[in-house]
Amino acid sequence: MVSRTIPMVLSIILLMACSHTNNIIPPSEIARIETEVATVYKNFEKGLRQGKLDEISKLYSQDARFYWVENGVVAYPDGASARRALQEFYPSLQQMEFNTIEKKITVLNASLAMIFVSYHQEMTFQNNYTLAINGAMTILMEKTDEHWQFLIGHSSGKNENQNSYDE
Repeated sequence: MVSRTIPMVLSIILLMACSHTNNIIPPSEIARIETEVATVYKNFEKGLRQGKLDEISKLYSQDARFYWVENGVVAYPDGASARRALQEFYPSLQQMEFNTIEKKITVLNASLAMIFVSYHQEMTFQNNYTLAINGAMTILMEKTDEHWQFLIGHSSGKNENQNSYDE
């Protein structure tokens, strides 16, 4: 029994090792995906500043797994609610400034990537009230039908008195 068990265990380990290596993405593919994701994010940032609601709305996935968390609360449980909120919010603004301070893209596989950004956002409302936010955002993006879309997002304001874990 022992003589059959060892080859079987070794075969399983070899099979698992071979299947794992199939998931490794070549560096050139990672670079291509990072460029695509960076371009989508840049267009998102530009769309926010210019109020291009239709372009921004297309980024929110219609997938049933979509949700967006703001400051610890699920603000948008689906893409439709995120698109609707965008359409309702923008008319109250005179101007929107949105500037990325830091950006980090992590490719998870050929169709999933994660982007982290810290940002400064300033919104001037129709009543001349200005709100400034220093925030951070993490977005899980999925590529479907040759287009990258936001699948899951989280954004929050930074607590300026809180140190990061690596400080």
